[in-house]
Amino acid sequence: MEVSDFRRAIINGLGRAVLWVRDHPWEPHTDAIQHVCLHNTAYDAQCEGSRAQYVYEIVRLTNNPARFAEIAAKALIEAREYWDIYQLFHLNRLFAQAGHAGARDALYDKFKQNDGVEHFVGADELIELDGFNGLLFVLDRIGGWAEMHPDYWEDGSLLRAAQERLGPEVTSTLQKAAEAKPGIRRYLKLVEEAAQRKESQRYQKSSSDFHKLVSFTYSEMRDKILSAHGDIPLGWLHSWGKRASEDSIRFAAAALLDEPDEKMLLAYLRIFNLRAFPLKHERLIELATSQNSDVATASRRALRHVQSDLVRKLALDLIRAGGTDSDAIRLLVKNYGADDHILIESALDRQANENDFHWTAHRAVDVFRANPQAPALAPLLKIYEKCRCSLCRNGAVKIMVERRIIPPPILEECLHDSNEDIRQIASSAG
Repeated sequence: MEVSDFRRAIINGLGRAVLWVRDHPWEPHTDAIQHVCLHNTAYDAQCEGSRAQYVYEIVRLTNNPARFAEIAAKALIEAREYWDIYQLFHLNRLFAQAGHAGARDALYDKFKQNDGVEHFVGADELIELDGFNGLLFVLDRIGGWAEMHPDYWEDGSLLRAAQERLGPEVTSTLQKAAEAKPGIRRYLKLVEEAAQRKESQRYQKSSSDFHKLVSFTYSEMRDKILSAHGDIPLGWLHSWGKRASEDSIRFAAAALLDEPDEKMLLAYLRIFNLRAFPLKHERLIELATSQNSDVATASRRALRHVQSDLVRKLALDLIRAGGTDSDAIRLLVKNYGADDHILIESALDRQANENDFHWTAHRAVDVFRANPQAPALAPLLKIYEKCRCSLCRNGAVKIMVERRIIPPPILEECLHDSNEDIRQIASSAG
């Protein structure tokens, strides 16, 4: 494998990198392996999480894991970006469990530094590494720091995770430790205060603005839209549209058809993001090519619930025009026709920007999932190869496995993918 191909494979998280290091010299790819030791290369780490287990599997296949353990320990101390710190804590914990003393020291030193954008990243890794000793260290450290920072608050999730990991004796152990450790006393007090806030918020929830708004009648929602001149949070409009009665939805649809003002129109359109438009949809098709990009986007998203020859024609026209709007692809979920897989593949090929490719891939997976008759292998393999998002890759792999069209070499790679769900799908296919 060429150096550039290996680098792309390991950054994307493909199992191909694992298999290559297993069967070939790793030294030509030292820089790429080091890169993934230092950085979380997931497309969206908030959704995908850590790739440390995948990285660790590759490092163990080299004949010098100590070298990469040393690199990871140093990187953890110096890291400032949240998702890099998050993954480096995980990776160093794996090294520490394998006996690398430098990794263990780095974990504790970094936690003491507490110098990331978010406070006390890695607490769960110390608990995973050292059980009750790790838990006592973590909570004492957090509580001691919180004593000097009165605005800091805890939600109790760390404590709940520890109870699940270590068992019910966590409570008695902490109560006993709190007698001698003021930091732990302070932490437990923070958790108690968080529980009280949550209970108070539970009683206040029924009177919240959001709760009131999503239960509005159409007349109340219309008055809200009019008084705000359409300036209502997008999520509120989506939620109201999803929950509104059939009569209210029909009234809102009728208002949309007669609304000339673009700001007001946009508010009405967003009501139908999660709810099918119940009236004739010709105006939505007209608005889907509006010069106002927000109006055009909202119209296309409303039309994804509609099955119609006119909607299909709109989708094909938009895709053939060569734009990067992935919502045009999504219109084919309910309006797929013969040979549309060729059009989707060409749309994937046109996307030079990674973000545009990702969203086109995401919508393409939706189309092929909803249309099992569609020939999908070629576009799904493109998504598998090029998309750094392991969630999109997961969708592509799942479809290929379910349809029994996945090539055997790809299935073997999937057993070593950075995404654990992909590994499980591949394992179940065997």
